[in-house]
Amino acid sequence: MLKAYANYDNEVSYVQGMNFIVGLLLFYIPADEESVFWCLHQLMQKKNWRLVYTHNFPKLKSMTRLLEKRMQREFPRVLAHLKENYLQIEGTFSPHFMTLYVYLTPVEIATRMFEIFLLDGDIALIRVLLHMIELK
Repeated sequence: MLKAYANYDNEVSYVQGMNFIVGLLLFYIPADEESVFWCLHQLMQKKNWRLVYTHNFPKLKSMTRLLEKRMQREFPRVLAHLKENYLQIEGTFSPHFMTLYVYLTPVEIATRMFEIFLLDGDIALIRVLLHMIELK
């Protein structure tokens, strides 16, 4: 599946993290790899998620900048703590975005987060992270 997409989209090719998204899709559409391929295609094209994985990761950087601004406004102490410990937002939170949370959460929760992402877009992923920080 991933090899087929890498051949289809040479600019993205394969980037670590895509496998978790494809794995989630295969979990729910196990007998139809072609449908999973086209679901991945729609995600990459219609949701413009391919920019998370293309050269220099423009969408990923944009999302982590927005997250940092929101943290500065809503959780300045948490952001200061991260910086005091030499943790950068981009490096700390990129896996959440690159895998659409599939890597870091149980499949049931990751599925719901994926659905919310499909409905509400990128900002939903940032809102989830901010809510997790608030709960901690």
